[in-house]
Amino acid sequence: MDEHMKDVRIIGFPISLGSGKMGTELGPNALRYSGLVKNLETIGLHVEDQGDIGVDNGNDPRSARNAKNLSKILKYDKLLSERVSNALTRDKFPLILGGDHSMAIGSLAGLSDYANKKCGVIYFDAHADFNTPQTTTTGNVHGMPLALASGQYEDSGEMMLQTAYADPKKIVVIGARSIDKREYELMAEAGVQVFTAEDIEREGISNITGKAIKIASRGGTPVHVSVDVDVIDPAFVHGTGTPVLGGLVTREMKLALSDIHKSGAMNSFEIAEVNPSLDKNNMTVAIALELTLTALGKKTYESLL
Repeated sequence: MDEHMKDVRIIGFPISLGSGKMGTELGPNALRYSGLVKNLETIGLHVEDQGDIGVDNGNDPRSARNAKNLSKILKYDKLLSERVSNALTRDKFPLILGGDHSMAIGSLAGLSDYANKKCGVIYFDAHADFNTPQTTTTGNVHGMPLALASGQYEDSGEMMLQTAYADPKKIVVIGARSIDKREYELMAEAGVQVFTAEDIEREGISNITGKAIKIASRGGTPVHVSVDVDVIDPAFVHGTGTPVLGGLVTREMKLALSDIHKSGAMNSFEIAEVNPSLDKNNMTVAIALELTLTALGKKTYESLL
C-alpha cells in the first residue's frame, strides 16, 4: 500500500458457502463490533465502510459433490470483484472482511481487473487452498481458491473461471502445514512457492516474508495479501473451522504483516475464516483485529524506537 493511499474502503463478505459449516458469515460484523473503524482512524486512515455484500448462505442442492455450491459462490465472488475494482478505481484501499476463504477468488479478480494483469499473492494459511474439483477430498471450495483463481480449472463451464487472475509463479503460501498429496503435486507443477511452518521455524519469519514480497511483486506486479486466521496455532485461535496444530504465533504474524506494509507492495488485503460461533473469550476476533490493523500500518513497539 502506497503511503499516499490513506483512504480505506471496508467491504464485508459474509460467506460460509465454501466452508461446509456455518459461522464465518458472522466474521465481518464481529470485526466491526470489535472496534475496527475506530482503530483504523486512530492510526491515521480515512475509513469508508461500504457494508456487506448480501449473501444467501443456503446450500445449493444441485451443486456437484466435488465442488459444493461453486456456481453460487462465484455469483457472489463476481459481486466482490466489482466492489474491489471499484474501490481501487477511486483510490480506496480495499479491506475485505470474510467470510470463508472462497472469497479470495473475488478479491483477486477485482485486483486483476483493475490492474489489467495477473496478480501476485502472499497467502497466510495452514492449508495451501490449491485443490481443484479433481483433487479435492472434501468438495469444499474454500480449499480451492488459489487454484481456481490461477486458471487450474478451465473446464468448469463457469465464465468467471475462464480467466486467470493470479500468476501461480507469483503465489506464495506461508505457514502451511496441511497439504494434500495431489494438491502438492499440482502446486509444484504450477510453480507456486510454499513456505511451511517448519521453514519459518528454521529461517525466521522476516527472512520468509522478505522472500515472499520479492516473489509476489516481481516486475511491479500488484499484490493481494490474504490471511486465514488458521495460520495461527489453535492454542490461540479457537474461532476457526479447520484448525491445524503447529502454527504461527501472533507476534510472528504481526512482524510479517508489518514488513509487508513497510514494503509498499500490498494493493489489497483480506482476513478470512473468522468463525465467532467457535471462539472463546472473543480471542480469535481480537487477534484478527490486531493483524488487520498491523497490515494497514499500526506500529509495533519496535518500530517506534
